[in-house]
Amino acid sequence: MKHSGRYSFTILLLALTLFTAACALIAGPPLGHNSQFQGKATLICSKECARRGQCGNTESGKVVLLSSAGPATSGHDHLSPENTQVEILSARQETLTQVADGQQLQIFYYLVMSPDQRGGWAAGWCVTQEE
Repeated sequence: MKHSGRYSFTILLLALTLFTAACALIAGPPLGHNSQFQGKATLICSKECARRGQCGNTESGKVVLLSSAGPATSGHDHLSPENTQVEILSARQETLTQVADGQQLQIFYYLVMSPDQRGGWAAGWCVTQEE
């Protein structure tokens, strides 16, 4: 009976670790809208990216919308397939105002370049990096 407290603590710690891992899987990969990324990244049509109208579907699959002119919420001029590996060339934090409720958001946009030398600005909701 001396060890029951230690075993209870170990079981509790294991359960907490498993719960944290499960939450991370449910939440999905980290997105670049709140934290500035550098280096290599991946374009992803996350739930938030799709909800914000920054990605969609084509006949050939999901795509992320990019803008060569600068950070944009509309008027995109380039489509990049989801899961394209890119190099982040620059990051810029922008203030956006939601039309529905007037709420202001600070998010990062990234100037990205794919291996085929195509690129543009992508919203941080659509950019992820492995931790």
